[in-house]
Amino acid sequence: MKPDAQPVRTRDGLDSFAFVLLAATLLFAPLIKGGNRPLPLLTLELAAVLLLAYPLLRPVFLKRLPTGFLLALALFVMLPLLQLLPLPVSLWQTLPGRAFYAEALAAFGGAGDAALRPLSLLPRATEAAWLALLPPLAVFLVAVSLHEPALRKLVYLFIGIAAVQAIVALVQFGGGATTTFRLSLSDIGTGVGTYVNRNHLAGMLTMALPVALGLLDLLLDPALEGKLGGLARGHDGRA
Repeated sequence: MKPDAQPVRTRDGLDSFAFVLLAATLLFAPLIKGGNRPLPLLTLELAAVLLLAYPLLRPVFLKRLPTGFLLALALFVMLPLLQLLPLPVSLWQTLPGRAFYAEALAAFGGAGDAALRPLSLLPRATEAAWLALLPPLAVFLVAVSLHEPALRKLVYLFIGIAAVQAIVALVQFGGGATTTFRLSLSDIGTGVGTYVNRNHLAGMLTMALPVALGLLDLLLDPALEGKLGGLARGHDGRA
């Protein structure tokens, strides 16, 4: 693996910035309906823009991820943007599923053939969906780029957050409508943690459980950690 060209002090500053911001993002993400409301989602998107500065300034992920995976990731991120490309209406209305909308536009005095329309039928929704991709993309790229000790701390933080969410959900489930841990009267008789519904909470716990079991396996079999570390170093060396 090639050494970084940046000075050590600069690398340490970037690492600390990315670690603190990523930890703050992980802590904030589930607090307000799991980021399922406009203001918390906007906060996460702004944090993602700052987080993306780290992999751009220190693109370690380019060495640690296979080329095919990088291409697939780039295509995944670019696909919503392709849906926003403007097309002439004469071409747009010939696309599958556009005839009904073209007739509606003509009936209500819509744009003529000289106008441009995006490929997406709902461009604002497509734009919002693309912006919502930024937080998971930033978290993934930063996590891949961080050193192992910092990443391990973040994994422990994630598992701790999941444990707190599970405890809050159990209190909500057993406390009824009078518990102070219940955020909405519509969730009486179930546990949702700080998420918008129990399905979102279940998704978070489902992500955390395999990670927790994997760390437990490492604690029970320390030799396994050495084998995995050797494989990771070998992969970095080949990159």
